[in-house]
Amino acid sequence: MDNIRSTIDFSFPDDKSVVEVINEILKKNGLGQSFEDLENHKESNIKMIHDASLVLFHKRMSEDTVSALLAKHLNTSAEKVKNIVAEIKVKIIPYITVSIVNPVKKSMDTPDGRVMERKIKNVEENAKELKEQRETSVTKGTIGENMQNKSPARADRYREPID
Repeated sequence: MDNIRSTIDFSFPDDKSVVEVINEILKKNGLGQSFEDLENHKESNIKMIHDASLVLFHKRMSEDTVSALLAKHLNTSAEKVKNIVAEIKVKIIPYITVSIVNPVKKSMDTPDGRVMERKIKNVEENAKELKEQRETSVTKGTIGENMQNKSPARADRYREPID
């Protein structure tokens, strides 16, 4: 079970992002943040709502517990938090998708999600293959012919003769 990973994606209609939807919820409830608040290193309300929606989705805490924590961290009333939680249930949670990935041993995930098998070779066999590749490139004339067909060097007209 240790190798099983899950990825969480938000697929909203109209190609909206999670931040846009959360920002709409916050502004509707009068909790939008200014850039000054974010620059002063205050906790982001967007991040708190995002985390709360994931906790509610996974059902790690009860709805009442999440509401109490949001009320404390957002410094707002319980009524506003109940509205926020209700909107999370309607506007965010239905659009969460979970993909379970079970990586194969001795594999490496590519950025696009495919699984590539690593080829483990014997070092000696790999050395033989490389040596054969070098020998064939020399016999094909890539190195040998270029050296033989090279015209003799001309005398440098700018060089002074040595007496």
